[in-house]
Amino acid sequence: MPGRGAGRGRSAPAWGGAGRGRPAPAWGGAGQKQSQRPAAVPAEPTQRQTERRFAEACAQIRAASEKHVSQYQLSDSEDEQDDVDDDTREQILGRLCDRYAADDKSALGNTSEYLQRALNAEANTCLICIGSVKRTDPLWCCSGCWVGFHLHCVQTWARDSISQQQRRLESGDAKTEVLQWHCPNCRRPYGRDQVPSRYRCYCGKTPDPPPDPWLLPHACDQRCERPLRPECGHRCLLQCHPGPCPPCPVTVCGRPLSCGHHRCERVCHSGACGLCERAGPRRCPCGRTELEAPCHQDVPPCGDTCDKWLACGVHRCAQRCHTGACGRCLQLRVKRCRCGRKEKELVCDKEFTCDIKCKRLKDCGKHTCNRKCCTGDCPPCELSCGRTLPCGQHKCSSPCHPGPCYPCGQTAELRCPCGATRLTVPCGRQRGARPPRCRQPCPAPTDCHHPARPRHPCHAGDCPPCSLTCGQPLPCGRGHSCPQPCHDRVQQRFVSQKKAATPWEKTEDRVVTVSLPCPPCQAPVSTPCLGAHAEYPMPCTEARPQSCGRPCGRLLLCGNHRCQQPCHTVEGAPDSETAGTTCDVCEAACSRDRPPGCQHACERGCHAEPCPPCRQHRRLRCHCQLGVLHVRCHELSEADEQQKERLLCCGNPCPRTLECGHRCAAVCHPGPCPAPEGGCATRLKQRCPCGRRAQTTACRERAPPPDCDDKCREVAQAKEQERAAREEAAAAEEAARQQQAVEELERKLTGGRRKERRGRRQQTAEPEPSSAGRWLLLAAAVAVLAVTAGLLLYQ
Repeated sequence: MPGRGAGRGRSAPAWGGAGRGRPAPAWGGAGQKQSQRPAAVPAEPTQRQTERRFAEACAQIRAASEKHVSQYQLSDSEDEQDDVDDDTREQILGRLCDRYAADDKSALGNTSEYLQRALNAEANTCLICIGSVKRTDPLWCCSGCWVGFHLHCVQTWARDSISQQQRRLESGDAKTEVLQWHCPNCRRPYGRDQVPSRYRCYCGKTPDPPPDPWLLPHACDQRCERPLRPECGHRCLLQCHPGPCPPCPVTVCGRPLSCGHHRCERVCHSGACGLCERAGPRRCPCGRTELEAPCHQDVPPCGDTCDKWLACGVHRCAQRCHTGACGRCLQLRVKRCRCGRKEKELVCDKEFTCDIKCKRLKDCGKHTCNRKCCTGDCPPCELSCGRTLPCGQHKCSSPCHPGPCYPCGQTAELRCPCGATRLTVPCGRQRGARPPRCRQPCPAPTDCHHPARPRHPCHAGDCPPCSLTCGQPLPCGRGHSCPQPCHDRVQQRFVSQKKAATPWEKTEDRVVTVSLPCPPCQAPVSTPCLGAHAEYPMPCTEARPQSCGRPCGRLLLCGNHRCQQPCHTVEGAPDSETAGTTCDVCEAACSRDRPPGCQHACERGCHAEPCPPCRQHRRLRCHCQLGVLHVRCHELSEADEQQKERLLCCGNPCPRTLECGHRCAAVCHPGPCPAPEGGCATRLKQRCPCGRRAQTTACRERAPPPDCDDKCREVAQAKEQERAAREEAAAAEEAARQQQAVEELERKLTGGRRKERRGRRQQTAEPEPSSAGRWLLLAAAVAVLAVTAGLLLYQ
C-alpha cells in the first residue's frame, strides 16, 4: 500500500505533496525545507509573477487563519444564561437578609455589595484566566479581598509560584526560606499547605455544592455561622454568602458605666465594659489645655490656634481650637505626580496623577504595564500564557512567562483501525507514529451496496475493491439490473493542470476513489408512438415515444371536427378518442341555426353545446312611437305577447287625443286608445258672457255655459260708469299736460328772460334762432305730445 490513509473506506489525502490538484506553496516546494532549496535559480521571475505568488501565499495564510479562529467561540454570550432576573434577585436577597430588620439593612456594610456582585454574571471574572466564572465552575475565594477565582486557575497559580520560589531557593537568589504563594488580587500570603484542593461553598461546610437557581451561585442552603469580627462570641446569622460577614446585629451593650452617667456604646462584646471614656483629665479639642471636668460635661475650646496637621501632612490648621475634624487644606502648591514626569499647581489635599501610561514590559517580557502614572513597580503579569504547545492541540495554562512553554504533559492513544490493539504515546507524537499491528479480522463494513465482502485481516487504508457484479436495479423502471462489475469504489487519476510556480516544484497527480453511476440500460423494449397508433422495438435507454407521422384524429372539444396535427403527445385527454390540451383548438365559426327573429351571428366559435343567448341590443320604437328603446335580442325573441307588450312600453303617458279633444289617460300602449268608462272624465270650467259666474262640469256631461243674471248687469253698469269717469279725468289731465307742454315750448321758442348773474357787469346777448330751427322745435314738441297722449290712452 502506498501509505496509511485517513481510515477505513477512505483514501489517504496527499498531505505531503500538492494535494487535491493544487500546487504546493511557492516558498516550500514539494515538501522541501527552506535549507534544502537549490543555491541558484535558473530564471529570475518578473515583478508581476512575484506579486501574484505573494498574493496567493497571503490568501492561503488568511484562509488557514480564519479556519483556525472559527473553531473557537467567544464565551461572552454564555454569560446571559447565568444572569438572574430582578424578581428572583429580590427573593434571594430577601431570604438571605431575613435575620436583619428592615431598618437594620444598612448594618450589612460591604456584604450587600458582594451579594449583588455574586448575582451579576458580568461581574464574576477570574483575574487569572480573564474568563467568566459560571454557576457550575468550581470556585475559590480569597479570605482577604473575597475575590473569586477558578479553582484550577488558583491551583496552577499556587503551584507555579511555589515552583519558581523553589528554583530561586536552589539557585541561591531567594532571601527567605518560607515558600508562600500570594493572592493574585490583594497579594495576601498563603502557606504551601493552604493550596486549595477541593471545591467548597462560601462557608466551607458543603463540598462541591450543586447549582441551585434559588440560591446564590457557589453557596449552600445552610447558615454561615462563621465567628463575627471583632470577636463578640456570636456567629454570622446569614445564609451561606460571599464576602465578609456583617457586624453583629444582636444588640449594643448598653450597660451603665462606673461613672453612673453614661452607658456602654460598644457593639456586643465580651468581658467588662471598662471605664468611661470621658472620665479623668481631658484635653481641649486642640490638645494643648488639660482640664479636670465631670464626664457629663464637654471640655470647652481653649481659644488658642488649633495647629493640628491637616490631611495633606504639609500644612497645619490655622483655625482656633474647635471641635470636630479639621477642614480640607485649600492652599495651592505645585505638586509632582507619582512618576515624577509632570508638575501641576492644585489644592494641597488632592493627589496629582498624570495620564502618561507606563510602557515598561512586565516580568513576562511580552505585555506592557499600561498603568497611568506608574512609579516603576509594575505589577506582575496576570494574563494566562495561552500559547499553543508543540503538540498543536493544547494550550499553555501557566501564567504569562518568558521563554518557551513546558512540553505538553498529556498522552494520546493510538489505535488500529478495528480498535482492538492500542498504543499510548506522548501528546504530539501520534502524528508521525504508525498504528499498531493487529491480527484480528478486518471489521470494516462493506463500502459498496453488497451485504458482505471476503474476509481479510485488519489493515490501514482502504479495503480491496469489490469484484462482484453490480446487480443494482437500473433507473429505467422496467425491472432491469446492471450487468457490469461493482463500480461503487473505483480509483481514478486526476492530472494536475496547474503549472509549477518554480522550476524545483513538482506537480503530482491525484488518485481519487469515486463511485461511478450504472451505465444506461440497453435491453430491447417495445415502445408505442406518441399518439398510440403503433408500437416499435427500441433500446431501454432510448425507449421514448416518437411520432409516427399519422394524423392525430382525436375528436376536438367542439364535437364537430377532429385534430389534424401529426402524431403528437396527447395530454389531459379523458379517453383515447377525445382530444387533449395539446391537440388543435377548433377556430371555425359557429354553424348552428339562430333563433327565430335573431339576425346576429353567434359570438362563440365552433362549440358542441347550444348557442348562448344573443346579447346584442335592438333599437325599436315604443307603442306610442315617441320613444326609442334598446332591448336585448334574446329577451325579445324568447318573450311571449304579454312580455313583448311590456318590453315595448316606454312608461310615458299616451300622447294621442280622444274624440272629445282631450289626451288619453293610459300609459304607452299598442292599438287604439281605450275609451274611458262612462265617457271622458276631464273637468271643464265654464263662465257666463261677462265672466263673473263660473261652473265646473265633466266633459261627458256636455253642459251649456251659465247665463248672466241681474247682479251681472249691475256690476257691468257700475264698471261702465267708473270707466267713463276715468276717461273724463284722463282727458282733462291730458289737456292740462298738453297746455303745459305748449307753454313750455313757446317759452323756449320766444326766449325768456335770463337771470342776471351776480358779479357780472355786462350781459352777452344770445342770437335769435332761425326760422328752420323754430319749425324743428315745433315738430319735436308735437311728437312728444303725441307719445304722451298715446301712453295715457293705453293705460
